[in-house]
Amino acid sequence: MYKKLVENSNINKILENFQDGNKPSQFNLKFVMSTSLGNLTNATTIKSGNTFIIKINQNRAENKNTVLTIARTIIHEGIHARLREFAVREGSNETSFPGVYDYFRRFKKNWDHQQMAEHYRSTIAEGLKEYDNGQHSDSFYNALAWEGLSEIKDLNGNHDRIYTEAWKKLSATEKQEVLDIIIEEKQNGNKICQ
Repeated sequence: MYKKLVENSNINKILENFQDGNKPSQFNLKFVMSTSLGNLTNATTIKSGNTFIIKINQNRAENKNTVLTIARTIIHEGIHARLREFAVREGSNETSFPGVYDYFRRFKKNWDHQQMAEHYRSTIAEGLKEYDNGQHSDSFYNALAWEGLSEIKDLNGNHDRIYTEAWKKLSATEKQEVLDIIIEEKQNGNKICQ
């Protein structure tokens, strides 16, 4: 699945190409399967030294998630790593990455989910569509891109869960349409990776 995703030119820029122009990144990106993540967690991205490690929940990937859910998780976590790379690279500041710093200041620990929900859902949707050879409608892929970006765990210690500002802007009808598509995919989507 990873190989098929990185053959996708848009996703390859996120997952493998940690560089801007001719300037290579100071960081590496590593994917690992993990059996220690919680039952409700698809994946997590952590920084260890100069490496961003994306841990995919092996239990969910093998037993619960559809192929598109796993692909979405890989893209989602790849964007996390990329945004965090911008935030911590040497010489990074509010002038070099004003958008990243604006979200960081406003949302603290949840900044990357808030920024992703507002600006990167289309990247996730386009990656899924290309990965899936466009077998579904654009609204289907756009809905799947919301998973993990509508209601998120509050990492600031205020509540157990919060809603992203982008999700709050949707009407009740739009929210329900998104949730219906996500539920349908989880229940009936393809779980066999080819």
